[in-house]
Amino acid sequence: MRLYTVLLATAAALLATSNDVASAAKCTIVTPTTAPVTSVDSSSMNDPSQSTPTTSFGASASASGSAAQTPTAGSGVDASAASTSGADDTNQNSGVDPETSVAASTSASTAADADSDPTFQITDAPAAGGSPTATTKAPVSSTSGSSSAAAPTSASNNSTSTVTTSPSTSTSSSGGFCAKPRVRITEVDVGAAVENSEDEVGLKVVAIASLPSGGSRIAFQSGDNVIVRELDANDKLVSSSAAVKVPFNDFGDLHADKDGFVLLGTRDAQGGGTANCGNPSNLCGTAPNPPTPCYDMYMVRYDGSKESWATKLTSSSSSLPPYSTGKTGADVYMIWWYAHHGRLAYNGKDWAAYFGAAISTSEGGCINIHQGDRMKVVDASGKIATNSDSFDWGCSHSGYERITYDNRTSSFASICKTDNNNRIMPPNNWDATIYPVDLAASNLGDIVQDGDASSKKYWATVSNGEGDNAAVHLIHFGLGGAATEDIKLGGTDANERAPHLASIGSGGMLAMWEGSSSGGDLVEGGDRTIYAQVLDSTSGKSISDKVTVDSSVVGNRYQALKSFPDGSVAYLSKGKTDTSVQVFTVVEGTGHTGVGSIVDCNNARIAAELGVDMVLVANGGLGSAFDDLALNYSMCKVHGVKIRGVILNKVRRDRVAMLREYFPKAMKLWGEDVPLIGIVPNLPALSDPSMLDFEGLFKTQMLTSRSRRFQQYSKTTLVTAGLRRFLSKLTSSEFDNTLFVTHVSRNDIILGFLSHAQTFELTNGIPYGGGLILTGSPSEDQPQDYLMNIIKHAQAPMLYVPMTTFAAMEKITHFTAKFNPTDENRVHTLSLSVAVRGVTFDLDDTLWCGKTVIHKATSAFHAFLTQETPQLAEKFPPAVFDTLLSDFQRSLPDHAHDYTFLRKYTLRYCVEEVGAQNLQLGDAIKLETYLEEAFQAFLVPRSQPDLFDGVEQLFQGLEMELKAFHTGTDSAPLLGVITNGNCEMDGLPKYFQDHMSFMVSAELVGTPKPSRVIFDAAVAKFPASYSRQHLVHVGDHYECDVEGAKRAGLRTIWVNAMWSKPDALTQADLTKEDAEQYAAADAIVKEVSAVLSVVKRWNMLAKTSLKE
Repeated sequence: MRLYTVLLATAAALLATSNDVASAAKCTIVTPTTAPVTSVDSSSMNDPSQSTPTTSFGASASASGSAAQTPTAGSGVDASAASTSGADDTNQNSGVDPETSVAASTSASTAADADSDPTFQITDAPAAGGSPTATTKAPVSSTSGSSSAAAPTSASNNSTSTVTTSPSTSTSSSGGFCAKPRVRITEVDVGAAVENSEDEVGLKVVAIASLPSGGSRIAFQSGDNVIVRELDANDKLVSSSAAVKVPFNDFGDLHADKDGFVLLGTRDAQGGGTANCGNPSNLCGTAPNPPTPCYDMYMVRYDGSKESWATKLTSSSSSLPPYSTGKTGADVYMIWWYAHHGRLAYNGKDWAAYFGAAISTSEGGCINIHQGDRMKVVDASGKIATNSDSFDWGCSHSGYERITYDNRTSSFASICKTDNNNRIMPPNNWDATIYPVDLAASNLGDIVQDGDASSKKYWATVSNGEGDNAAVHLIHFGLGGAATEDIKLGGTDANERAPHLASIGSGGMLAMWEGSSSGGDLVEGGDRTIYAQVLDSTSGKSISDKVTVDSSVVGNRYQALKSFPDGSVAYLSKGKTDTSVQVFTVVEGTGHTGVGSIVDCNNARIAAELGVDMVLVANGGLGSAFDDLALNYSMCKVHGVKIRGVILNKVRRDRVAMLREYFPKAMKLWGEDVPLIGIVPNLPALSDPSMLDFEGLFKTQMLTSRSRRFQQYSKTTLVTAGLRRFLSKLTSSEFDNTLFVTHVSRNDIILGFLSHAQTFELTNGIPYGGGLILTGSPSEDQPQDYLMNIIKHAQAPMLYVPMTTFAAMEKITHFTAKFNPTDENRVHTLSLSVAVRGVTFDLDDTLWCGKTVIHKATSAFHAFLTQETPQLAEKFPPAVFDTLLSDFQRSLPDHAHDYTFLRKYTLRYCVEEVGAQNLQLGDAIKLETYLEEAFQAFLVPRSQPDLFDGVEQLFQGLEMELKAFHTGTDSAPLLGVITNGNCEMDGLPKYFQDHMSFMVSAELVGTPKPSRVIFDAAVAKFPASYSRQHLVHVGDHYECDVEGAKRAGLRTIWVNAMWSKPDALTQADLTKEDAEQYAAADAIVKEVSAVLSVVKRWNMLAKTSLKE
């Protein structure tokens, strides 16, 4: 079992803490113990009923070595095309509940279910209401291995580990995913030369696969063999397990189990003749010189250290050489000098291999060779199995082969990149184009099935663009046609490629990719940075922030990032020496009091082994909570672990003040200065389930508009009576915010519900608070067509569940809503429990009218031009000059944010067009003086706006309010500016300068809003002890101010003269886009002066809710 630091979840997002304890950017251990670890076979990882624990994530990475020489192909042989085209390849649970576990099961399976670097792993916690032992069900499928349990009996010490913190700043996470996890990079000396190359022709990969024991097997090329070694759960070599040497020229992938392993790799062909190829004179044109060796692709099985079987997957033989029997001989499938790459997938009994290959075929009286791919399935005895998903020849040419086992359809799913119409496509359906690509810009990551059990769709990552610069995209698709979603990831670097994807935890995906400032394919040893981000497997939306992986880890676009059955992900890279590999791990763990103690595997021990501190979380109460904490404290003392603080979770509102006073005094009995970090209140807004929760519970989507998916329900009622009695309930206040459940055949109840909801909203101007779930057998009971036409245009939340009413009610009754960062209502409620300590403002159209001040400044600018250079002013009047400036802004993207540069650049261009000599500006000094004076003519009025009424009083009121919650030094800032404009502070009114502590501009930072960079620069101005939820950004622009600040983790107040935002939405007729924008901001005000009342309301809530 790999060990991880436990997720703080909501505590990290909620609580204002010191920089080192539980800030939004920290992830440390919650409650001290983990569940006993149970062996989980790799074949069971896709069983949705499998019991697994709270999720977390981590990674390992790859390195690259020297590139092999590319042989010269004969002119008549179609071989190089492959490498130049296709081969370029309802009790509240705030996430910190120590009493319950978060179910985690990975979806889909691949022997290589992704590519990149962090090793995301999890520890075991008990199912809600069950025993503390994790359980598994019968095997279904796997990704190349498994992880979970006791450490091996002996391990060598030739490895070193370092524990660091990754640079994420996410404020919360989902399903146990850590917002800012600790990572462990382990250097393992394997005692033999490790070969590694990313060159497509001389490709040499390293690979990792999990074991049920909690460790893993790793494989690497060393000379004429692939060496397989076993690592324990701490990534140390198991000395009792000898190195196994497998004679392979090279290999593509590894799958492991408790008895042994399966490898996919090449061996010499048996064709005799020249380089085992047969007769080169059979080839069209000139034969390769020097001769190119020919290989066959094999799948081999080892039990222990002995080869059990070796199955050839290509067709060449001594009687049918790779170059065929003659110029008009039969077709031959073989491996030539390119495309030595492939993937394995496992369905619990058979292995599928999807790999690059070559075909020798007679064309025009000679043998021509084409590149493509091939898929074969092998059973447990080593025989090639009959399988409808396999094929002799798929994509041609083929650059990347990606495969997974889908337990929803009991089939293998494959996709490739091909130069056949330049696209991503399924290899056995040439009529389907999933995604068109530019061949030079496209690399392809692995496949992950989506989170919808009925969708039969998948996610994949692919880079795409035009030529040198590419961007990474997350695409959602079925195997029958075009991708239905295209989500752009990353964006830090101009050129981002080498994407990878893997299942992680419960409902998550780990996306990884590399970026570079250099264009074209990423090269070994070049300028490359690895990024990682956790995404939701249903929506594709981000769960964590994008993080940057330590620079010691090196990427490889052909290597696979592996999903482990316990919900983790691992990746292996070549190490820092010629005889080492590197395992990169993100560490997390979870549990409740006493769990794991019987096997001495509690969180205190985990923390001690990792060298990390702990934060303890206990459920609200007096005696029981302190008993839990005292036991945890004792465990930490035994293992020498420092406790950084305590969080009390699910505390009754009427006990918050009492516990805030009592617990610090009680903890002083420990004799140490352990702080009470904060108290999480037990609020209905956190515990009541929403329609979004029920979508997840039943794996389906709302029939009506999803804009009401965050609506929550305080009770559930089964409707069996007639319409009259039902309508009387709808009109009774006793049934406000009630979720009704009825059979889909009850048209009267459905129409009555919709009619009442519409009448309620028209009368009251607010959404109706009820919801309706329809049940029925999927084979017999469906909503009628005419009724569906009415339902799909309705606003009131409605869901269809394809099961019996009894079964649906049973699931609802036993369901406990969990905190999820995609549930905006709960996020909003939690964020409001943190006091506001700092506020930043946009300028134009937030504090003054931007159009007015810009008009005044440009008028002064052109008046200067008319006076000093009338000839230029006549040729370039204001409209022409402004058009030029806009054109330069588009053509000079590196300066698009720098309005000072653009105005001067445009004016210099105008001078050159008229002629500097004609304007008496031939002297360089005169020209520079002219340009500066002209710009100052613009800048002075630009910096002298007429501020909106009430701004001065707003600043004064905010300072008084913020100081009441101020914990920094006297000089710490309270108010600041974040602007894309070029206004200068010196020209603004004195009261403005007195109140504003800093101004961060796009010109200064080098990038404009909505980039996170500019918001990060502003956050850095505040004390490091402030979490981002302590900070609020105020602005008028939705994309730049609201979206930008939200992505940076700040709260937002949107100044929008068209809308105001009360506690409940009132715009029932909003468009979908408007509704999403409306819900995004934490508050909306018509005038900026109203910001003070919003901040006061938030701080009042914080004062009554938490430690603050």
